[in-house]
Amino acid sequence: MSAAREIGQRFEGAWQFLTLLPVRRYRAPFEEAAVFFPLVGGMLGLLLGFTYWLLLQLSVPGGLAAALALSIQLAITGLYREAGLASITDAAYSGSPPELMLEAMREARLGAFGAAALVLVLLIRWQALAVLSEAPMAFLLAAGCAAGMLSRGAVIFLAAASQPLGSGISSGLVGNAPGWLLLTTGLQLSVAASLTGWKGTAPLLLGGTALVAVLRYWFASRMGGVHGHSLSTCSVLMECLVLSVAAWRGSF
Repeated sequence: MSAAREIGQRFEGAWQFLTLLPVRRYRAPFEEAAVFFPLVGGMLGLLLGFTYWLLLQLSVPGGLAAALALSIQLAITGLYREAGLASITDAAYSGSPPELMLEAMREARLGAFGAAALVLVLLIRWQALAVLSEAPMAFLLAAGCAAGMLSRGAVIFLAAASQPLGSGISSGLVGNAPGWLLLTTGLQLSVAASLTGWKGTAPLLLGGTALVAVLRYWFASRMGGVHGHSLSTCSVLMECLVLSVAAWRGSF
């Protein structure tokens, strides 16, 4: 297989894993497609930022524009990440012992704790975008791109530092991430953090590292490892963090 074809398949795999848009050709495995997660995440973040800016230019009120932009993003990406967070939250508060939490997460029911977590992450992102209604277009695009890249790339570091739980599609990467993937991802995430300027770079890098470390510890102690829902939870919480920092700093 040529290098160009392999790169194309890995990119298509990342696109397939992170969006609902179909890919007709062969899809690369999760662990091979992961190298393009930050890039595809950045593209999705740019779309979020541009959609929000465009709606504001059409005189749509900031709060409504933020809700519409998020709705379009969710229509493209689905609620896979949010569903993972809700499932983890319900299982964590169910009182199940660690060995039964995976079984509890397989249930399709949405409980009160999961619903509350889902509402909170949606509210945080919506409010963060609404605060940025007066920000220039360049900052909206930078914040959206940073949120997309950091939220999708962070899962690779969480996976690399954890033990696999179950045998899902992400199990080939968990605890087994090659050094070149970590280096490539780290460089991409450093660039992503710098997009928001000197005001946001340090908070994003330090806050993002702390979030991954806390999640790694919690998943290891409470569940014994991570799987797909764990990575989804990390991704959506990281996006909340990045957009919150962008709203807090407000400019480059």
